Amino acid sequence: MLDTLQSWVLGTGSEQTRYDLALLKAEIALLNKAPEQTIGLLEPLTPTRARLLLLNRARLQIAQASLSDRARAPSNPTSTISTISTTSANNRSNSSSNSSLATQSVNDLHEWVVLHPKDAQAWDLLSQAQAVSLDMLGSTRSLAESFAVKFNVNAAVDRMIAAQNFAKQLARERSMTRAQEMEASIIDTRLRELLQLKREQSLQR
Repeated sequence: MLDTLQSWVLGTGSEQTRYDLALLKAEIALLNKAPEQTIGLLEPLTPTRARLLLLNRARLQIAQASLSDRARAPSNPTSTISTISTTSANNRSNSSSNSSLATQSVNDLHEWVVLHPKDAQAWDLLSQAQAVSLDMLGSTRSLAESFAVKFNVNAAVDRMIAAQNFAKQLARERSMTRAQEMEASIIDTRLRELLQLKREQSLQR
């Protein structure tokens, strides 16, 4: 059926229709657990919101699958030194590649939400990408922003407080980077704004 649709679109469809078909094929590939194919289909396309979200879903599917595989990998005491060395090298290579994918997602999605702060789905994906990148401070704040966009102020406040507490813990441990200091400052400001919004909603009831 998809082949028939593609033949018709290529013969009579508009440029937008062909673009939509490419997105559909990429979405189907992702649903079929073929994120590499999804990325290949999306990379030549003109950047749009739909492409951005689908592309980063594919990147995260690869990165998250890799994390799951490493977590499930059993130790094998009978492995030879050569086998262990090869496996270790492969794991480092895959880890570096998947870390790069997660970093790409963080950069792309962060740039998007700066320009489109009301995009809840983008905030959700950014939170996932930051978690895969082990940026739990940013991940928690992004999740809070997603809740805020969805008008779930209570959940947004809860997650923003969690982010603030995490920032305070990093400060006490003297392990906060310059980027995290900036993030903590934003978190403080956004928490005050959300608490004010929560008070206003309470008065309206």
